[in-house]
Amino acid sequence: RPAPGAPAGRTAKLELLDVLERPWTLDSVRGGDLVLLEFTTSTCLPCKQVIPAMRELQSRYGAGGLQVVAVLCDNVPLKQRTALASKY
Repeated sequence: RPAPGAPAGRTAKLELLDVLERPWTLDSVRGGDLVLLEFTTSTCLPCKQVIPAMRELQSRYGAGGLQVVAVLCDNVPLKQRTALASKY
């Protein structure tokens, strides 16, 4: 749904890169599936603590259509961010 005040008929496109630098978009989500986006940084202790729960959710409900996606928001160059994300 467009944000309030956004021009009619225009939507935002979310494109992310996985740790192998492959593109991922919401367009890849099948109708009826659910996506859990977790925005995190590599220096956030609570963010690191939630990773095992996210893995458990994906393991338990992934076959039923859940996609758990952690988005690393560190303000560093792409290669460094990819390396940090790989550690998760």
